[in-house]
Amino acid sequence: MVKIDNAVKVVKIYDENHKVIGNKKIDDTLKTPESYRTIPLRKEYEEVLKDFKESEKKRLGKLFREDNYVFLNRNGEPYTPEILTNKMPVFTEKWGLPHITPYGLRHSFASLMAKLGVKETVLKVMMGHKDISTTHRYYIHLTDEDIMEEIMNVVSDKSTASTNDSTNEILMKKMDELMKMMKNNNLQNNYLTRIA
Repeated sequence: MVKIDNAVKVVKIYDENHKVIGNKKIDDTLKTPESYRTIPLRKEYEEVLKDFKESEKKRLGKLFREDNYVFLNRNGEPYTPEILTNKMPVFTEKWGLPHITPYGLRHSFASLMAKLGVKETVLKVMMGHKDISTTHRYYIHLTDEDIMEEIMNVVSDKSTASTNDSTNEILMKKMDELMKMMKNNNLQNNYLTRIA
């Protein structure tokens, strides 16, 4: 498990004339009580992190602290969000990946977990959100393929509906659900015309 209980932040240092003369990294509190959380990991990922921690002990020597962040720079200091964002293009280019930011990875994680069927309430807790609407509004994104897949499921449901069910009612209900999903995700309604 990974425990999230603090955040590194960069604060500006000012001189007596209120001019910025530098920056300092500090450990700080998280935004909300919900931000403090424990993220479950599969056993094999925990083992990878334990092995990584051991290699960091050797690499950093006296600079290493048991209670420190997981990923540290060569000076034994935690990375700031800005540094990670600036380093991502080097990483993605090296591994032939599309452009993405650390924040984009967070969004992708939430969208993939939602697509795989993780309950919204569980996802809200994993993301550290106070309100489920934050998870919906900013983190769960539908792709064109998601929309088309759902539409194809509607068509499939229509062909397998029992004779006791009103096929048109089922179809209309599913189409209403799709329209709400599309509206909530600021998607254009023209997806429906593509399969007509």
